[in-house]
Amino acid sequence: AAPHGRGGGVCALAVAPGGGAACTLSREEDAYRLWTKIDPSDENGTMWQCSYRVKTPSGFSNSLLSAAPASLGQRQLVRFSNDGSVLAVCYGAHVTLWDHSSATLLNDLALDQSDDGVRSVEFSTRSDDTLLVSTAGALGALSPFGGVKSCYLGGDEWTFDVAGMGATIAAVVPLGDFGTSPGGCFAVAANHDGTS
Repeated sequence: AAPHGRGGGVCALAVAPGGGAACTLSREEDAYRLWTKIDPSDENGTMWQCSYRVKTPSGFSNSLLSAAPASLGQRQLVRFSNDGSVLAVCYGAHVTLWDHSSATLLNDLALDQSDDGVRSVEFSTRSDDTLLVSTAGALGALSPFGGVKSCYLGGDEWTFDVAGMGATIAAVVPLGDFGTSPGGCFAVAANHDGTS
């Protein structure tokens, strides 16, 4: 069975820490679905049940449809927080944050200086107080709930414009914690004039 119905492909997938929940995003259905793992009574293996479906909010409804389908598979458009309580779903240049237990929209964020579509989003600290967001031309650290002092960011958020240097971001890879850094570390690969 297709998770988003006949003809509704999955363009992004994230599994919650612990593996008890998953989120799928569909460009064709213009919605995301939250799935909960259920234990079957027989021995047919793991089964998943759709807990809820959330239609793309009206302000973002064309963001998935305008993206080239091939490029969506190369992006990390959905991500659970490290404690599994918050779900980040990306629509174009925006990151929406949802209470995963109630499907309530909590916040909407975007990088300064960038109208590019989000390529990846990562909750970068153990306390989930920093979002690392990348587009083709920018990388930024944001406080998910704005104005809340982050242990990693303090009171500051930042955006680094690589497009202004003639480069594009090829990949952002979280490396985990390093030494005493509470925010964790990450590596960024960028292309400049077609080279990495």
